[in-house]
Amino acid sequence: MRRLCVLSSVLLGALFASPGPASAYQTETLILVQTEDDLRELYLDGVLEQEELDHLVILMRDPVDLNTADREALFELPGLTWPMVDDILDRRRQVERFSSVSELAKIESIPDDVLEMMRPFVRVRRPPIRPVELSGDARFEIIDNLADLGADAAGPSPPAMHLRLRGDVGENLRVGGHLLLQERTGPTAAMTIGDDTFQVTEGPSWGSTGNLLYGIWEKEDLTVALGNFRAGWGRRLTFDSTDRMTPNGFYPDTGITLYTDGARFSNYKRGLLGVGAQVANLKLGSNLRLQASALYSAKPTDVYQYSINPSTVYIDRLGNDERARFLTLTNAFLEQTLAGNATVRFPDDHHVGITAYVAMIDWLLGDGVNFSESHSMPRESPFGAVGVDTALRLGEINAFGEVTGTFNGGLGLLAEMNHSTRPFDLSLIARHYSIDFENPRARAPAAPTQYLGNRQRAESGLRAQMTWKPQSNLQVRFTFDPYLNTDPDDNVINLYTTGTVTYTPIRGYRFSLYGAMTDRDITTGGREQSYGTFVRIIDEDNPEIDGYEPIRAGAKATTALTATINPIDDLTVAASYRYYLEDVTRYDDQFQRSHATWLRARYRLPVDLVATGRLAYANEDLDDGQRGIRETGGYLDLAWRTGRFRFGGRYNVYARFERDGDLDIRDHIVRAIMEASL
Repeated sequence: MRRLCVLSSVLLGALFASPGPASAYQTETLILVQTEDDLRELYLDGVLEQEELDHLVILMRDPVDLNTADREALFELPGLTWPMVDDILDRRRQVERFSSVSELAKIESIPDDVLEMMRPFVRVRRPPIRPVELSGDARFEIIDNLADLGADAAGPSPPAMHLRLRGDVGENLRVGGHLLLQERTGPTAAMTIGDDTFQVTEGPSWGSTGNLLYGIWEKEDLTVALGNFRAGWGRRLTFDSTDRMTPNGFYPDTGITLYTDGARFSNYKRGLLGVGAQVANLKLGSNLRLQASALYSAKPTDVYQYSINPSTVYIDRLGNDERARFLTLTNAFLEQTLAGNATVRFPDDHHVGITAYVAMIDWLLGDGVNFSESHSMPRESPFGAVGVDTALRLGEINAFGEVTGTFNGGLGLLAEMNHSTRPFDLSLIARHYSIDFENPRARAPAAPTQYLGNRQRAESGLRAQMTWKPQSNLQVRFTFDPYLNTDPDDNVINLYTTGTVTYTPIRGYRFSLYGAMTDRDITTGGREQSYGTFVRIIDEDNPEIDGYEPIRAGAKATTALTATINPIDDLTVAASYRYYLEDVTRYDDQFQRSHATWLRARYRLPVDLVATGRLAYANEDLDDGQRGIRETGGYLDLAWRTGRFRFGGRYNVYARFERDGDLDIRDHIVRAIMEASL
């Protein structure tokens, strides 16, 4: 299978490998969205990866300001290339200040489809008429899964509620907050039974959890962040708690979002809680500028029960001790962090920066608790890292690099080069992480099989991303990423490659052909964590030979065809079919064939009411009905906008076909949303 994958990737590369624009953001197809739900649809459809979804949701909640964003912040926007970014900056210098996003249409290098794609992620903050003028929006969301009615003796779970507020006070202050009410675990305490120590909790309760409150004050070259915020610098290799691709400073923490199942909310990303400040453009000479930043954070953090030792957690529910299999312990540990950055900026967009941080873990669950081997956090405290990053602009070539050392002696290296010439873009990213690179605050590019910021990553690789746009209605994207697991005990070459052709014959009609090939070792995932890739060895002639040994079963081929059409005004119909072929030697058969398909229709009524429906079906194993999983589901969504208000409602059902053919309804999710603009 490995030879098949390598040969196929070479053929795929020969088909797509025309050097292409390294636009800021690589996805399978154009991102034409208006709401966060639209982004999640792209994730469900397989168009976006989890990291891409997180990044775009953050950009939608905290859009890039065209009048204050620097060169690298503009490059985060989907579809933009470096020449387009430079043209935006040139235009801003000419007009001094953009009055609206629509002014970008006057820049000839930005095509209409790119402008449409980036519009939801940019804004223009207008100077207030009065010194203290408030503007912003509010969003209230409620979710309830009706399928758990009578599911257990404790009764059904109450609905989850999320209130989000954000606004601008005058021209310099951004404020916001999140209030989250949903089911959570009660207080936790340690209990010893014999020689074993367990964590005991009062059980599930409904209440406030994961709340966020932030304020970001910006005036000229000074930024102050207070409360819940995110921060990051450089190429994300040393310190970054944001979901941005090129962080440089402080951002609001808007991390509460939906789980992928759409039935509850999540605040799993580790933000910061404290205070931070950044001063920019301090003169060091006629052509040099200094940017200096510092922060302190002390944030209580939740942890998943299987991420700690001891990992066995018991829950007291109605007087009975029952094993809580999937329990998240609230406020399990306190992470105190001290971080800083200093960056010297030269003419022509060159810079050199140094970033450092130190963190300490204080367990609130009691003594004897620590992170498990498979968790991303180091087991030793304190921990931290020091790194140096640089950026160079050499004509049409933009080069970046960062080198980071962790306190335990680990090493991380990253080098990136972008070259933009119409109609081609090319991006090359080389990286190396030693096996003892213990830096949970790193978010630099890694293999798709690796956990971001993990320890014991043990990876070296080179990723090439290319885009070719020979004409306005045709686009070809290609990613080729071979990488090596550098663990001396598990030295394996892996491969990840994708290719996409998108054709838009006329406006409103889009067709995409997608192909992917992965050939990887999933025995450890780079984190000493077994994924069950073991095969049982039985020798009938020698009964003493009976055991398990690890295998290399990770090759997978995927192809998909997606079409979006507008047969009549206000009606959009989209459909997709995706086919998988996966090496599953750990089972009886070597190959597993699976497929998935979905159909979605959206219609806008004359009364500003938008109705959306989606149906999906997946069969995870076409060859084996005993092991195969057949799933189906769909939803109906209604959204109505009037003036400054928007109301939305969704009903989602998910079911699985059992082995006897019966349909088992797993989820009945009801969701309601109300938004108001100030």
